[in-house]
Amino acid sequence: LFKTKKHKAKEDKKNEIKLMIYLSKADLVIEDEEKSFLADKISSLDDFTASEKQVLFDLMNMQDLPVLTADDVIFSTPEKGEEVIADLIKLASADGDLEPREQKLIDEINSLMK
Repeated sequence: LFKTKKHKAKEDKKNEIKLMIYLSKADLVIEDEEKSFLADKISSLDDFTASEKQVLFDLMNMQDLPVLTADDVIFSTPEKGEEVIADLIKLASADGDLEPREQKLIDEINSLMK
């Protein structure tokens, strides 16, 4: 049951959004544009239950995020993991500058994937 493509895609999306939240908070504050982007992304997750969405919203609103673990960076395929890293780099560079804290987090995520 839990090995279906739909379930894997859902887990991939959950972990990707979780990592986006961590990245957005890497500079200690989620900018209004980032908060709006993430809220829209979470709200548009039709396959997610209200409680699953709430977990992501709660994460967005936490003062101190829990430490990332290898479980947070598990993706269905290595290619999906590489795609997520590329998307995180795009997100971090969206303001024209990849800050050292953001780069450090991306490096940490990358090493946890291996």
